[in-house]
Amino acid sequence: MGFHESERGANLWLIEPNDEAVFADAEQTDGIWHVSALQAYLDLKDHPERADEAAAELRRRWLNPEATSGPREAP
Repeated sequence: MGFHESERGANLWLIEPNDEAVFADAEQTDGIWHVSALQAYLDLKDHPERADEAAAELRRRWLNPEATSGPREAP
């Protein structure tokens, strides 16, 4: 997937959940399983290290009622 270790700017967190319910609406993209956009937003909004910015962008692109399918293009 192209991930690598970095001393600065790391932004990948792999977390094992305490509750399997987080996978209730799991989706697959390019053969990789991931939680739904809503679950990712909920996980990010209370996470440290600029996660609030990522959560806001995820909400704007994927969870905005005006978005019909898929991400909206950046302005």
